[in-house]
Amino acid sequence: MNWENGWSAVLQSPWLMVGMTVAGFHIGSKIYNAFNKTPVLHPVLIGLLVTIGCLVTLGISFQQYREGADMIYQLLGPVTVALAVPMYTRLAYIRKAAVAVSVGLLIGGGLAVISALAFMWLAGADAAMLATTSTKSVTGAIAMQVAEGIGGYGALAAVIVLVTGVAGAIVAPPVFKLLNIESEAAQGFALGVAAHAVGTARSFEISETAGAFAALGMSLMGIACAILIPLAASFF
Repeated sequence: MNWENGWSAVLQSPWLMVGMTVAGFHIGSKIYNAFNKTPVLHPVLIGLLVTIGCLVTLGISFQQYREGADMIYQLLGPVTVALAVPMYTRLAYIRKAAVAVSVGLLIGGGLAVISALAFMWLAGADAAMLATTSTKSVTGAIAMQVAEGIGGYGALAAVIVLVTGVAGAIVAPPVFKLLNIESEAAQGFALGVAAHAVGTARSFEISETAGAFAALGMSLMGIACAILIPLAASFF
């Protein structure tokens, strides 16, 4: 009986949830580097699969995991704010590209939201699913709150955001090559707007300039969507 109580305590420990998350990402990073950083083996994707495998094996519910790993979730905000540092180091470059950045955000960000909503609407999604999907290109810390605030599903928004980020990191490099996009700033900004945090992490692998513009794109996309999506939702 004591053994059962002890095992139950272990399964409910937040340190187990944090440990699984960190271990999953560590394993993902090892695999990613071992295969020459192949995009389809992105550490976030591998880490996700490892963590899900552990949860299924141990019989831990998502809600239990979410509550236990809350300390990691709480770090998303400070980490996002810390991205201001690389942006500051490239401030002069960013100022020169202000017009291009504004146009890119308007077109790229707008298409990211509208195309997702159009696809889900054609698929017959209800209002809650449309609200959830509208946040797909916003970083997780913002997406969950926005989705829940307009009647969507916060947990599902987090999953959609993750899938979007991983897909963007995988698809972007061949698209850049196909379209002959060589500008590191353009690559980074596109990844930041379309693939948020995962795209930003991928951009820092390209260069610090690409990372700075990705952080800028992710931040501007988050701010714009946090204001405009709830405002638009109020009319429906």
